[in-house]
Amino acid sequence: MPALSIAGSWLWQGRPWGYVFAGVGLVFGALLAPTIAGMTIAIALEGDVTVPLTTLVFTMFPILLAAVLAGRCISLLTGVERRQTSDGPRLD
Repeated sequence: MPALSIAGSWLWQGRPWGYVFAGVGLVFGALLAPTIAGMTIAIALEGDVTVPLTTLVFTMFPILLAAVLAGRCISLLTGVERRQTSDGPRLD
């Protein structure tokens, strides 16, 4: 979580390392969140152990958050590429 906060802060400031940290965090979240969600759903469907609703909500929340942040990161990278290709690089 601290790494994602740092990455968000650096992205907000426009620092290049923010893209590196955000990319690593998004890949990690994209791999880990569905795995944890699948295990939680399997346990809930098995019926041997009761899973509270809050656990299900907080298990699915990272998946949705990662999807939103991945879309935002892609849109930011597309904007950077577009600005650099039009009339040369600009310093905004």
